Amino acid sequence: MKLGDGYTPPFCDVFIEAIKPYFSADTQRRIHAQDALWVCLETGLRLLHPFMPYITEELWQRLPSSQDSERKASIMICDYPSSIEMWTNEKVETEMDMVLATVKTLRALRAAESLKRQRNEKFHAFALSGNALTLGIVKPHELEIRTLANLSSFEVMLRGEDKAFVVCWEEIEIWISYNVLYFILCKLCPSF
Repeated sequence: MKLGDGYTPPFCDVFIEAIKPYFSADTQRRIHAQDALWVCLETGLRLLHPFMPYITEELWQRLPSSQDSERKASIMICDYPSSIEMWTNEKVETEMDMVLATVKTLRALRAAESLKRQRNEKFHAFALSGNALTLGIVKPHELEIRTLANLSSFEVMLRGEDKAFVVCWEEIEIWISYNVLYFILCKLCPSF
């Protein structure tokens, strides 16, 4: 396992992409996103410093800090990062696993259909479940799911009469709304 494996994919592929919509609005969420981004960048630079001292020092010196925080003169004299127990939250980790499973499934469906469409075309997608608690976990993350899966819209609904095409997480089924022929659905989900 490489040093960056535990940090780079979740940070670059998920976190930075997911917070992009918050930077276009002037809200409290933007401030929280900026603060979280700063903590991640600063911690990541301290993690990498023993292996890449010159570049991490240069980047750390250019990293803005809040006016009310006391900053050391060099990253070299900063403490090496350690885990912070109060930041560990199993419930949030399970929720994010569910969100990322939804995104992964949407991306797979999108990739299967995108072969016949324009590369950057956006789709409408839906999540359907009979479990209100499960959907209660996914619903607050609609913006992040829409952003990470590159969708024009994403809607979370309780099960009704519609049938979804792919199961991505125990009690959630998802599908992308597009006009496709029956054989494409059979390729995506042979049990359809």
